[in-house]
Amino acid sequence: MSRKLFVLFNLAVLAVLGFAFWHRFIAEPGVSLRIRNATATPITALTVIIRGKSPIVGRLTPGKSVTLHVKPEGDSDLAISFLDATGKTNLASADVYLEPSYRGDITATIGRSNSVVWTGTDHVHPY
Repeated sequence: MSRKLFVLFNLAVLAVLGFAFWHRFIAEPGVSLRIRNATATPITALTVIIRGKSPIVGRLTPGKSVTLHVKPEGDSDLAISFLDATGKTNLASADVYLEPSYRGDITATIGRSNSVVWTGTDHVHPY
């Protein structure tokens, strides 16, 4: 009986992992956007700017990151907006073109002087 339970448990785990893989990499278009705060101070009013919905992240403490799944509702650029510790609004655009069917992983790292370094923008494409 325990062998049968072991096999059923493993099949259930494989089914869940298979579904998660299918959902993330096959069924669900969109871009995984990771935003990292590499400054020494918190940033606030962090917002992703993309055609359609613009998710508001809010506050991001130093050394922390947040990952969002973004999918534009049409042809779109990608940018982030945030307030620094002095209350100054900062806007940073990625050099990337997105469509609803595109997939990929992009990282925006907010660093010294609130400069934003974008990585992964050259690997975003339709599947």
